[in-house]
Amino acid sequence: MTERIGIRLAELIDPIVPFFLSEAETDEYPYAVYDMDVSPVMVKDRVYKFTADVSVEVYGKDPDQVKEISDDIRSAIDEEMRGDTFFASLVTFSDQRQEGLWISRLDYTINQKKEYNGRL
Repeated sequence: MTERIGIRLAELIDPIVPFFLSEAETDEYPYAVYDMDVSPVMVKDRVYKFTADVSVEVYGKDPDQVKEISDDIRSAIDEEMRGDTFFASLVTFSDQRQEGLWISRLDYTINQKKEYNGRL
């Protein structure tokens, strides 16, 4: 499941801004990174589905640009990750300035809605 979530996020976000797992592979701004923590939901003796806590952070030097990118990312996730496989819910949204950079953070909970091709 983690791979499918990561692939879907990349499909949605990479057209907006360069997108990386955990750590940027570039020195150029702006870019976005994400981290994910996945927890299984158990039913009796098996995994029923997974829930992921996902943080997407946008880094840039221009606060207006970072805000616009994070708004575009939020719209993409909110509109596109509400299908048959996943349901994404925004938990928190925050902006901060750190060491000359602007950082916008979106925290999501993403639930798996059903089995994907008969497997988790």
